Amino acid sequence: MPNEHGSGSLLGTVHVFVTTVLAIGAGWSGFQLNQADNRLRDVEASVKYAESERADRESLEKKQMAVYDAVVRSLGERNAQQQRVAKALVTSMLDLDSPLRSELLAVLAETGTPEVQAEVRKTVSTEKQFLQEQSQLSASEAGKTPTGGHSTNYDIFWCELSGEGARRIAEQIKENLEENKAQGRIRVRLLPASVNARPGYQHSGYVIRYNTGEENEAAELSRVGNKVLSEIGSFRQSISYQNTPSYLSAFVCP
Repeated sequence: MPNEHGSGSLLGTVHVFVTTVLAIGAGWSGFQLNQADNRLRDVEASVKYAESERADRESLEKKQMAVYDAVVRSLGERNAQQQRVAKALVTSMLDLDSPLRSELLAVLAETGTPEVQAEVRKTVSTEKQFLQEQSQLSASEAGKTPTGGHSTNYDIFWCELSGEGARRIAEQIKENLEENKAQGRIRVRLLPASVNARPGYQHSGYVIRYNTGEENEAAELSRVGNKVLSEIGSFRQSISYQNTPSYLSAFVCP
């Protein structure tokens, strides 16, 4: 007669073994499913990113084609007003470093009406000067300090559309900073209308831009600027998120 105790012990062992195997199998299956879900999420994210990139590219291509068509139509009509509108579209909608932008401006400068040719050449010249000056504003150059003291560099911009009155105000601010023994380079610079029309600029009125930690310098520049403006206005201060330590900019754009 079989040993009932032995049989029960064997069955218990088998039961534990089977339960353990099933648990391991369930755990492994769960792990595999989790891994599969992660892979699916990664694939979905990649697909969404690709779709976003494609949508951005298609949007840019449509914008470029619209600007191109506007230039072609304006040149075909030989209409100075239409060509000015086309020029405005080129300068405001296309990136400054866009090859298409450069080519379209070159075409307008060569084949537009005489007055538009002159305007385009002036725009190209002022933008070139602005970009050359802007290229000097690397973080390493802007943050240089002389031995034994702290130096802050200033750019006082005047907006092209604001005219000579804005330039004179900017120059007076520069003179007052120098009289106050401000340390560092102080420049008066033209802000071309075509540049100011772009996102990131679009300044109007009187604005001072500074980095966090330069509140005292911004307050002093504001004091000097407001003294020059007297009763015609006052500067407002705004944080700049460009990394330009020891560099402040003021915009005179009434």
